Amino acid sequence: MPRQVLDESTKNRAHVLEASERSFSGHFPKIRKTIAKVGRDRKKASMVLAHLAVVNHRLPKLGSPVEGTLNAIETLLADSGVIELSDAVMIHAANRALNCKAPCHRKGKNSFADAVMLETYIDALRVSDAGKRFAFFTDNHIDFSVTDGNFKLPHPDFASSFGRIGSMYFISLAECLRKIDPSLVSEVEWMATQEQPRGISEVLVAHELLFDQVWHNRHKYHEWEIKRGKVKVVSGRNGTRYSRST
Repeated sequence: MPRQVLDESTKNRAHVLEASERSFSGHFPKIRKTIAKVGRDRKKASMVLAHLAVVNHRLPKLGSPVEGTLNAIETLLADSGVIELSDAVMIHAANRALNCKAPCHRKGKNSFADAVMLETYIDALRVSDAGKRFAFFTDNHIDFSVTDGNFKLPHPDFASSFGRIGSMYFISLAECLRKIDPSLVSEVEWMATQEQPRGISEVLVAHELLFDQVWHNRHKYHEWEIKRGKVKVVSGRNGTRYSRST
């Protein structure tokens, strides 16, 4: 494991947890608003809202699923052999950045850290014993893959470092694992094919859209009834009223 990955993981842990907690807590006002809007049983709605208030208050102390995931990742990283960054790797990465070579070819983006990761991999290839197989996996196909066509192919700026056997390039973890051990892939592939449930924010947006659509449909149907004479508009002292014809 490159030293850079360990350092970045340690440095960003608190930020990731804070962002996750903030995102999770940010849903509670929307949930309360939705329950207040659609809840017909006031007693049950009050009980649900009170429980949500308790959960929201205790959330920072309870932790989150993200924290467990980060702990598992840190355990894996700690069990890996650390690859210290060499001067040669840093120089080669700097040359990539200066010459705008992938992954530093996109204007307005600092991809030096990506270049360091790539050069660390290439350096490991250079000093490895004959017969060893290497694989480079990334989901950042925008910076590492070809700019058009098949994203599964590495960018031409460093494509010479990859082949089909000794050094392989992947943008799919399932495909990478299949090359290592096909028996490991079945569960990963099954999970990848399953439709992921929508988050609470997506559900709330869909609910608001449905509410507006239903209101619009009823409003337009009411207009149609008035035009056809099925409903009469009656004006009086108490304002406008509607009378349905029998």
